[in-house]
Amino acid sequence: MIQKIEKIKNIGNYEDYVASGDVTLKRMNLIYAENGAGKTTLARILHSMSVNNPVVISQRKRIGAITTPEVCIKDESGQLIYNGTKWNRNKLSVTVFDTHFVSENVYTGFQINSDHRKHLYKFVLGNTGVDIAKKIERVKQLIESKNNEIVTLSNQIQMASKCQDVEKVCNLTPLEDIDILIDAKKKELMIAQNNDAILKQSTLPLFPEIPFSLDVENLKRVLSVSINSIGKEYLDIVKSHLEKLESNGMEKSARWAYTGFQIISTLGKNECPFCGNSIEGIKLIEGYNQYFSDQYINSVREVKKIKESLSSINIELYINQIISTNKQFEELNNFWANYITVGDEKNAFNYDFDILCACLQSLKDVVDTKFANPIDEISTIAVDECVTELRTLSDKIKTINEYALLYNSKILELRTKIRKIEDVTKELSELELNKERFATPLIDKCYMYELANNHLKRLQRINKLFQAAQKTESNRVFERYGQKINYYLCDVFNTKFRILEIKDGGIKGRAKEANLSYTLTFNGTPIEQEGESNISFKNVLSEGDKNTIAFSFFLAKLTTEPDLTNKIIVFDDPLTSLDLNRRNATIHQLVLLYQYSKQMIVLSHNLHFLIELNSRSLIKTCDKKSLQIINSNGKSSIREHQIKKEWIDSYQKALDLMENFLSNPLVDNQEDAINSIRISLETFIKLKYCRYIPDPDQTFGKIVSNLQYSPCVFINSNKAEVIDKLNQLVAISWRGHHGSIEERDTYSEVNLTMAEAQQYINMTLELLSHEL
Repeated sequence: MIQKIEKIKNIGNYEDYVASGDVTLKRMNLIYAENGAGKTTLARILHSMSVNNPVVISQRKRIGAITTPEVCIKDESGQLIYNGTKWNRNKLSVTVFDTHFVSENVYTGFQINSDHRKHLYKFVLGNTGVDIAKKIERVKQLIESKNNEIVTLSNQIQMASKCQDVEKVCNLTPLEDIDILIDAKKKELMIAQNNDAILKQSTLPLFPEIPFSLDVENLKRVLSVSINSIGKEYLDIVKSHLEKLESNGMEKSARWAYTGFQIISTLGKNECPFCGNSIEGIKLIEGYNQYFSDQYINSVREVKKIKESLSSINIELYINQIISTNKQFEELNNFWANYITVGDEKNAFNYDFDILCACLQSLKDVVDTKFANPIDEISTIAVDECVTELRTLSDKIKTINEYALLYNSKILELRTKIRKIEDVTKELSELELNKERFATPLIDKCYMYELANNHLKRLQRINKLFQAAQKTESNRVFERYGQKINYYLCDVFNTKFRILEIKDGGIKGRAKEANLSYTLTFNGTPIEQEGESNISFKNVLSEGDKNTIAFSFFLAKLTTEPDLTNKIIVFDDPLTSLDLNRRNATIHQLVLLYQYSKQMIVLSHNLHFLIELNSRSLIKTCDKKSLQIINSNGKSSIREHQIKKEWIDSYQKALDLMENFLSNPLVDNQEDAINSIRISLETFIKLKYCRYIPDPDQTFGKIVSNLQYSPCVFINSNKAEVIDKLNQLVAISWRGHHGSIEERDTYSEVNLTMAEAQQYINMTLELLSHEL
């Protein structure tokens, strides 16, 4: 049994508390403390000692403390000491009921605090189950956060890719040579968009072949012929004559001479056809006879034929045809180059016809020379040059025509493969999306999206495992404590709640996760864990109901212990917003537990509750100690306390102040006297009519309202009259620093005259003495 709290240092509001006075604990201990004085800290110290958990204390280390926390508690075996890191022993069996017990054993789905019972409608029983539930809640928070992250990334991916199918975007695989593929698809789209023009446009024209040819061998033969049958003497005479003629301005003297010779030969005359003189015996004539032989005549004939052939060549016409064809070729080639590629570069026809014209002219000149000098051998170089140039031109025409034929085959192929614009547009979009997918920022966003999804899947698997573990734990808890919990809910606290059966948890109704393995019912109807219906946890459980369920589980755990005689039970504010019947039942259970336990410590900020507990006959006469925790200037300490004495002293002081004002009505005394109206009436009513006041911490106005609608009976049988007087006194004794927020809208400060103050004080004393 704990005998004394000897020392608490640097924990909560306990700066350096050392026990003084008679603060020895007994078997039953009632400890009163205002909120914030240090009662919960004391309860946590006792819990830390019982489970040997230094973290509980380290979490409450006094703010600003330099030295380590210290605790010294005395029991029958000596001292239990906490030295800042650990307890020297923990042999005492201590069980603490406080808000932390609820947070560790009753999962609400919300942050547990001193007002935890406001949110008990998603509950899990048992510390193991609660630990799992909190892990589930954490996992669910992570899942929600991860889902939010995925949604954000999805939106970013959709905006960047202009594609609503995020999974499609992220699952794309990179394509090689994507830029080349995109360019090809763009060209294909352009083809589809220009379908009509492509079908109507002409193919490439073919260049005309060279429209003439040269008999090279014959040319060379004719030019190479020389006539050697004429004697040298006569040859010199003829040449001299011809040169003389030419020097006199005659062009083509040989042709002139040959013409005259033919006339002579044809007519058979021996006279000159031009001057009429006799030509008999003239050596020149004999020379011409040899000169203009049959061989000469054949040579002239052949040269003439060649000359006529060359003259028939209309090279200008051919050049114009080539130029026209080339212009058309270039225009069409430029058009089709947008849709077709043949080879690495666009082909073109380039040729300098001036060279060919020059070669042909040189050839003609050579032939003319031969024609003028049939007996002379003429060089054939001009023939070779002309043939070479014609072969060059022919090769170029052949090459360009081969290109045109290949190009035209591609054009025909293109025309047969033109596709719908919408199909090609879609494929182009897919290629462009593929390129964007593996470029910034999409490549990073998709990577983060994939990571987030993988993380989400892991969290979902973990959540599933936790859900299964929670079901298993729920079965265990119900099998062990379910019957006892139902006993307290039904027989002790007289509620309509039951934990009836174990069910296979599955997702039911609007729930987003598996149901617990046990079912809480109200009037036999299962309560929905989620939703807004009239049978949901949110709408069925009142504050008192929620508190009763939490307390029932604590009692069930406690009373299933095999032996309570070695158990020290600590209650930190076990009573919160219970109705009268359940409050009485709670007090009764404390009294019962006291009889079987080794020691009981009850801490509360509700002095009225402690007075009522103390008034029970068994507690009134037991081995009991009353203490108070006070907070003075931020420093907590424990001292001996008489539970009723504080109320009696304040009540007596209030009476003295009012009577002093009546006998000595000074302005300086009026304020204290008016404040005493409220103090005296509250104290009197809370003591006499406590059973009709569910919460003694209510404001004076609400206490009067509770009495008005309760079955209480006053000395003055005219209850309405008494209530009316009390409401008048509520109105005039209200002060902003005492009243509630709600009262601020109803009452305001009242400035009373001296006579009015005396009137209301007399009314108060009359109520206290004869009417209440």
